[in-house]
Amino acid sequence: MSNLVNVVVTGSTSVVEVTTAGPQGAKGIELVETGKVDGSIIYYSSDESTFKADSSQTLLTLVDGGNF
Repeated sequence: MSNLVNVVVTGSTSVVEVTTAGPQGAKGIELVETGKVDGSIIYYSSDESTFKADSSQTLLTLVDGGNF
């Protein structure tokens, strides 16, 4: 009973149980961001089968001489 709290509101008493939230579901995509820098763009690496954000693909590499 250590997670129970008595709440008294205008003369009536309620017992409230406090619990810890469980798992929130799947994250979505697994993103490797250990090498992220300012302006990193998320891309998919088929060699590593993962999404990445690092210094090889940034806003500057796209704009300054990037291949479209």
